[in-house]
Amino acid sequence: MIMGFASNMLLEDALETFSKMEEAKVKPNHVTIVGVLSACAHGGLVSEGWRFWSSMLENGIEPFMEHYGCMVDLLCRAILVDEACNLVEDLAIPPNPVVRRTLLWEKMSHLRKKMKEIGIKAVAGCSSIDVDGLVHVFAMGDWSHPKTKGIKRSFERDFRMDT
Repeated sequence: MIMGFASNMLLEDALETFSKMEEAKVKPNHVTIVGVLSACAHGGLVSEGWRFWSSMLENGIEPFMEHYGCMVDLLCRAILVDEACNLVEDLAIPPNPVVRRTLLWEKMSHLRKKMKEIGIKAVAGCSSIDVDGLVHVFAMGDWSHPKTKGIKRSFERDFRMDT
């Protein structure tokens, strides 16, 4: 139930249900804790998230990667990237791609905000390809290349992508 509430953004219901479980002395399992931490992340409830994390450890529940992922998400949403990085550094196993991506995305978001504050604009990504000695350069969002439409059709055909 807690996971269902959390995934449907019924955060108060998730936390209230967990509180009732605690009062009834029902021991939570891994999935229950993921639901509670997820609710905290979506609600920006950092202190509550840490409280549930500590409680989980005190009750002998070994954190899974999903628990770390929820905590990293919670901390990054609260712009506590350094705390999230410290948590990941303490992992006994390497973080999975989702945890790494969450950290990198937040760091990039923070960097872009700082760039905007001081007036630096990001340059659009570009790539180039050498075809028979002629270098073709493509910039992100630039459709000015004379053969753009044909290249796009070839790409869609070769990679079977929807337009």
